[in-house]
Amino acid sequence: MPKLLSQFELDRCPHCNIHMPRLVEQWKLRSGGDHSGRGGLHWVIYLCVTCGHLIMASGPAPNDEATDWYPKNDILDPAIPPEVVHYLQQAKDTLHAPDGSLMLSASAVDAMLKFKGYKRGSLSARIDKAAKKHMITEDMALWAHDVRLDANAPRHADQKTGPPTLEDAKRVLMFAETLAEILFVLPDRVTRGRQPVTPAPVDNPP
Repeated sequence: MPKLLSQFELDRCPHCNIHMPRLVEQWKLRSGGDHSGRGGLHWVIYLCVTCGHLIMASGPAPNDEATDWYPKNDILDPAIPPEVVHYLQQAKDTLHAPDGSLMLSASAVDAMLKFKGYKRGSLSARIDKAAKKHMITEDMALWAHDVRLDANAPRHADQKTGPPTLEDAKRVLMFAETLAEILFVLPDRVTRGRQPVTPAPVDNPP
């Protein structure tokens, strides 16, 4: 566990996902706990010098290990196929480099459609076919086209659109993660939810 020092040591920033971020202490406070004074915590606010976002951490005392921090890095659901995770995780890990993250998010969308059987034709054509088959909604298809077009700009060094920003990369990654949720995570939850529940054994009375 990271300690509440002047610099907070996380493997990746939960905002920009840069590896080994420099998280510098900005503010700290000792909370008084409940009405009886029990359960007080030491709180520290840290700044990521790369993206400028804040992380709040808490623990029993200064220099002790943090018991919690906010936000935390998201973990991809195991229901998502490995070939999709391959691109999604890289897109998350490279948010600090928006050009690469955009292309990886588009590759994740491509991998999802191929996994569902849409393998022929361009990505644009397969997106339209998935919408016609009601695998995704028309609105999702329009959003998917935005992902495809956004990814094309850095791939072809498009000078008209300008370089993508961190917010652009986050928006495209959000679509890719949403699509993965709809195509894989939610159906898996429904399947598991419909499985019969085995009743707990009841002891026979003496």
